[in-house]
Amino acid sequence: MPPGRITELAANIKEETIKLEGYLEAEGLPSPSFAPDFPAKLELSDSAAASMQQIIEAADELHSLLLGPLRYILHQLDGTHNLISLHAVNRFKIFSRFPVGQEISFTEVAAKCKMDEESMRRILQHAITNNIFAQPKIDFISHTSVSRSLAHIPMLSDWVTVSCEEMWAPTTKVVDALVKWPASAEPTETAFNLASGVEKSFFQELGSSPERIERFSRAMGLFKVMPGFETSLVTEATLWHSGTRTVVDVGGADGAVAYELARKFPSMRIIVQDLPNVVENAKSMRNTDLLSQVTFQSHDFFCEQPVHGSDVYIFRMIFHDWSDKFCIRILQQLVPALKPGATLLINDFCIPNPGTTSKYQERLARCHDLSMKAMFNGKERNKTEWETLLWKADSRFEIVSVAQLPSSPLALFEVAWKA
Repeated sequence: MPPGRITELAANIKEETIKLEGYLEAEGLPSPSFAPDFPAKLELSDSAAASMQQIIEAADELHSLLLGPLRYILHQLDGTHNLISLHAVNRFKIFSRFPVGQEISFTEVAAKCKMDEESMRRILQHAITNNIFAQPKIDFISHTSVSRSLAHIPMLSDWVTVSCEEMWAPTTKVVDALVKWPASAEPTETAFNLASGVEKSFFQELGSSPERIERFSRAMGLFKVMPGFETSLVTEATLWHSGTRTVVDVGGADGAVAYELARKFPSMRIIVQDLPNVVENAKSMRNTDLLSQVTFQSHDFFCEQPVHGSDVYIFRMIFHDWSDKFCIRILQQLVPALKPGATLLINDFCIPNPGTTSKYQERLARCHDLSMKAMFNGKERNKTEWETLLWKADSRFEIVSVAQLPSSPLALFEVAWKA
């Protein structure tokens, strides 16, 4: 009788773990742990990263199989409560209430946070089970690599805040929104609108509060350095080796992609476009060493593109915020500015076709898709949906290549303008 699936998965985990441990030992890197000095991100070779990914995916499937259907469903439901302690730890900045290497009592944490001790105890005990803190002795906590990362990476804490205070409530209203506004493509008919009780779109509502929009912008910075989302990956597109001179980064925020390109290609000129308040903030923080290459321009991508004849127009994680109806408008506003042979470089999610990747990887992408639905009526798209979207905008758009980035849910689409 052949081995069962759980035996296959366990064998795969063992095999890849031996490879990974061997690599870490040879490179003098620490074995994964929750020790507070473990780095927030390990720099691994491609082969070591592939081993780690295989271990994660196999362990995920093994865990699901061993739970069985009943416990699996209950496990899914229990997961909805995991954000409670993370939200509290982040809101009260408990990770900053005591230094790494020391411990603090539940009583002292409650006093510092002006919370009653019983509620704080329950929050902390739950956080400990999720490895946010360690428990060196009864009624005390100490730091782990998780709490240390929250304390030392401000944009990570900002992202937890945005996730818990802007995006969590709308997830409970997605089904209600589907019933109230069937098949709506409007950004003002979303789960966010039901949860918040406002009629504006998320971005309009965000724009009415300087504090919220600044926090959101900081949180988005995490997606420039997070594994699989690094802005440096944009520089790996093959088109950069064909003598590109002028680039427009549409919705380019603080210019992170532009600076990556400028450093790698000294003869390249990049124009970063975004809304006026974003541009003003970006100018105040711009890299003075690259002023001759990188400039900023106020532009709303729902208006006609003012820069004509650029070699490349970049759209990084823009289209997933919008339904097809609005993406088509964005693309059509670009058309008058395009010269023959111009390229659109789209750096965005490309949902894998069912069965072409692990359920773990596909689930991550599908979660992003449902998040886009909840907040904006946006969506993540597969390759066919991208092709259809571009064709609907203008049949002269043609996808030349799609490069799925390694260990990343993002792809690089090179789209030629066949005028």
